[in-house]
Amino acid sequence: MRENLSILITLIVLILCLIVINNHLSKKINFALLIETSQKETEGYLRPYMSKREQIKELREFIKKHPRTPEVIDKYIELGKIFEQIKSGRHAYWTYKSAIKKERDNPEIIKIYLLLINSVKDKKSVLFKVYRDVSKRFPDDRRLADVYNKYAKMLEERKQKEESLKFYKIAAKYASRKEQLNILKKSAKVYLGSGDNQKALEVYNKILKDFTDIVKDKAQILEQIALIDFHVAKSEENLGRSIAAIKIYNDIIIKTPDTIWAKNAMGELWIRDRSLKCPKRVYIAKRTSSPPKIDGYLSDTCWSKAQKAADFIDYKDKTKVSQQTIAMVSYDDKNIYFGFILYEENLSKLLIKAKTRDGKVWSDDCMEFFIDPNRDYHSYYHFYMNPNGIFTDQYAPYGRKSCSSAWNGKWHAKTRIHKLKYCWTAEVSIDYASLKIKSPVYNTVWGINFNRARRAGSIEVSSWTYTGKAFHTPERFGYLVFK
Repeated sequence: MRENLSILITLIVLILCLIVINNHLSKKINFALLIETSQKETEGYLRPYMSKREQIKELREFIKKHPRTPEVIDKYIELGKIFEQIKSGRHAYWTYKSAIKKERDNPEIIKIYLLLINSVKDKKSVLFKVYRDVSKRFPDDRRLADVYNKYAKMLEERKQKEESLKFYKIAAKYASRKEQLNILKKSAKVYLGSGDNQKALEVYNKILKDFTDIVKDKAQILEQIALIDFHVAKSEENLGRSIAAIKIYNDIIIKTPDTIWAKNAMGELWIRDRSLKCPKRVYIAKRTSSPPKIDGYLSDTCWSKAQKAADFIDYKDKTKVSQQTIAMVSYDDKNIYFGFILYEENLSKLLIKAKTRDGKVWSDDCMEFFIDPNRDYHSYYHFYMNPNGIFTDQYAPYGRKSCSSAWNGKWHAKTRIHKLKYCWTAEVSIDYASLKIKSPVYNTVWGINFNRARRAGSIEVSSWTYTGKAFHTPERFGYLVFK
């Protein structure tokens, strides 16, 4: 009995030993199998337990041992991202640069370029070089459509017209219709900036033809088309080809009737044939044989005979303003003269801060006027003065963006405040020589507008002709006719 019990205990102990041995061997076998799995799987299993330093070391060793392989690009990317995670942008940048240098012929190198672009996006000069490099290496690749578009914009800013247009066209091939529309608009802008109006016109016409269902600024595009045609007409006119100019003016009126340039075209036709209706406000300036004394009183004979430009309107909504202004013009062989009466019920509240010439007169109560002696609807002179007779002058030879106070014309201005008459007055004389023009002959036509900024009491900004929410709009000026 005791022998049987001893045998049973021995068997139980043996079974337990076998179980322990089996468990131990199973762990050994599983570990061996893990070691034998692919390197990639092993790395993925161990990677979370490795320090950043160990990961960097391992990735660098792999990159060194496996150049020009399909996997090496991913290792460069992984290494660069580790540097980005530990806020070492410099090391990430040089990792990507190294990859581009050593793996330049690798078809997957575009992935590295895109990461490099993202890492230097705030460094414009470096970014431009990367754009240039990748665009040269891959001149037509769908994956780089956004890069081509941004590179083209930078080229445009650097006045590299041909290259800019080249990459705009490549970007457009892979863009959505909406993006293609935006790229075409940018291309038209490049052509306009370089003076190639014909090409710009072709692009705008393509937009209206192929994108009419999604274009939202059709009115602006029609304005641009009309503007280009108008400039062509003026060029024909300057060359003495009046018949050709008249034909273009008529085409503008027919094709783009709702544009400001159609209105200007009608104005140009009216200047040639006064039996037509003029679409603009017209001021008739009378020649004077006795020039006024510039003292601000407006008591001279020429002012009593002068036409009164009145009915000033709010420059935004065209409503008649409460405090009205009267403007007058006269001239002789040497000077052009201006007289102004500015009615004001709150003379004690006139805002007058500017004290020196070319100071911030526009922030005071002030009278302004613009003249376009060349009637090119583009260049103009700007004059303004406050009630204390402090004045500022500007010249814009190439439109509003070129407007500068650096120009100082030869002119005189005097002002007076008339408390009993509830107004202040201004009188101005301008020498033609300072405008670099000859004295106007009979029936000469200039562009002109009168404007006022009132700040006494409530603010009112008014003009003689509607200016489209801004004063510096020579295309909206009225006409000044010399009689």
